[in-house]
Amino acid sequence: MCITMRATKPGSKKAMRSDVIPDKYVYAWLLAIIIAGLAIAAYFYSGPFYAFDDGQYIIYARQMIQGNFSIASGYLAFGYLTPMTVAASFLIFGQSPFSAALPSIVEYVLIIMLAFLVGREMFDNSTGLAASFIIIISPTVFGYATRVLPDMLIGVLVGAALYAFASGTKKGRNSALLIFASGFFFGMVIFVKMGGGFAVLPALIGVFVFYRKAIINFASGMFASVMLYFASFYALSGGHLSLISEYSAVQAALLPHGTLLINFVSMLNMLAGPVETYQIYPLGLTMLFVFMGTYIAYKRRDLRLAYLSLIFWFAFFYILYGTESLTQYTFITVVNRYLIAVFVPMALLAGYVLSDIYKTCMAIGGIKLAVLVLAVLIVLIILSNVTAYINAYDTKNHILGVPPYPGMFG
Repeated sequence: MCITMRATKPGSKKAMRSDVIPDKYVYAWLLAIIIAGLAIAAYFYSGPFYAFDDGQYIIYARQMIQGNFSIASGYLAFGYLTPMTVAASFLIFGQSPFSAALPSIVEYVLIIMLAFLVGREMFDNSTGLAASFIIIISPTVFGYATRVLPDMLIGVLVGAALYAFASGTKKGRNSALLIFASGFFFGMVIFVKMGGGFAVLPALIGVFVFYRKAIINFASGMFASVMLYFASFYALSGGHLSLISEYSAVQAALLPHGTLLINFVSMLNMLAGPVETYQIYPLGLTMLFVFMGTYIAYKRRDLRLAYLSLIFWFAFFYILYGTESLTQYTFITVVNRYLIAVFVPMALLAGYVLSDIYKTCMAIGGIKLAVLVLAVLIVLIILSNVTAYINAYDTKNHILGVPPYPGMFG
């Protein structure tokens, strides 16, 4: 069977020769994927949802421009990096719904590129391209490409951190600095959303377990960025660090509360459907390949896949069964977009499997068989996402029917 996984020693000459996409073509393929991704995002364009958190981030961006922004104005203001990107877009392109959404569009492209770069650095060109392709056909990502929310930026930081880490684990002059930068990027998640720790903690645990020699540089980088955040919070809040405790308190008070039963059902909906709400829909057949990638990590003792698996699965289960508050056990209200934070490792796990299947089929039956099998798998993944596509399209139409508040854009 051509879906039998081949065990190739990582980093060996055979592994390097097994890359089916030469360097001279890889960037053309990446460009085509990015253009296709932008076309899909344009088709599902909604712009900001003014009745949701998007509206508040836009208000914060305007306040930054006017010089009256206060980090103490609300828990969403604690993650001030998101409205900063919107404020920068307003200053460059003027205030409009599109310029408000532009940072998210740029971040969407960066996630596509980073998935490729991490995949190429950890594995090969074909794995990187497969991961990028999975991202552009995933409604969990493109459905939020034109919203004004923090999740896309967290995904960029996690992707950048993984790229720095993948580069740093290769022996070289700048390896220590790259590992430090990886930890720094992971720590920067707190600048975007204090609740983004579900994507950071497993990265730290994974380095300690799988790459222990890198833990000092990695942890130092993470500590530096976290301390920088606390220093900035202290300065921007006028010395009121105690306000940070409001984040988990407000999150815990939000309705509707999650419960063990509700979140278990949400997990089933994310894995197999049906669509229950506009923020929870099935992840499709991609999850099967993520499972397979995790199995391969265990079977081959592949540290790279194991590290990606730990980050993704920790985040996945923490979103479902972790606590919203550090002072009391409060279930998180589950939504798909939280997974954007770890979609790069998720896409890489699935992309690795698709790439391996392609290589195996090509070795067994030649390129025609490999292309046929890959095409069938891609079609099946897309078909498995149909209900989510419909949901994303209906959500887009709903958002487009909600006008901005009077005076929101000046």
